[in-house]
Amino acid sequence: MLAKERYDYQRSVTPTQIRMLKADLEAIDRSLSLHAIQINPELLEPLHGQEAIRITSYGAVTRNIHKCLKIAKGKPLLTTQIAIYVAKQCKVNLSEEQFPAFKESVRCRLKGLAYAQKIMRLPTPKGAEGRWARNPELAGHSKSNPTRSLLDD
Repeated sequence: MLAKERYDYQRSVTPTQIRMLKADLEAIDRSLSLHAIQINPELLEPLHGQEAIRITSYGAVTRNIHKCLKIAKGKPLLTTQIAIYVAKQCKVNLSEEQFPAFKESVRCRLKGLAYAQKIMRLPTPKGAEGRWARNPELAGHSKSNPTRSLLDD
């Protein structure tokens, strides 16, 4: 499907659009050369590099969050409980010092899934750990196609 979308996009780009994009690039090059101090962009270092190393395969956290909440059968789970389940399923051995960072990454993914309305964050008192559950509207949807909710993300 992705290849077809790319092909359709490439076909939709007209020669006029290509000429306009080339003109934009030439204008950018001209404006950069007008600066009094010439800077080689290749010498600029990033403000901060990629510090986090991926310790799970792509999508593993999301899949395991869905599995964990499915196993809970509607019972709300704490962020810590979900993070422990995900770490065990991904066979990640974390020290006590490493676990908080992993838990934070799971929490960020939970927030993203809640924003996308794939799961729900239940109301909690201020300062309390988040409680999460499957979105009941989507829970029935995954019964018709059990892998759909796992692959949607």
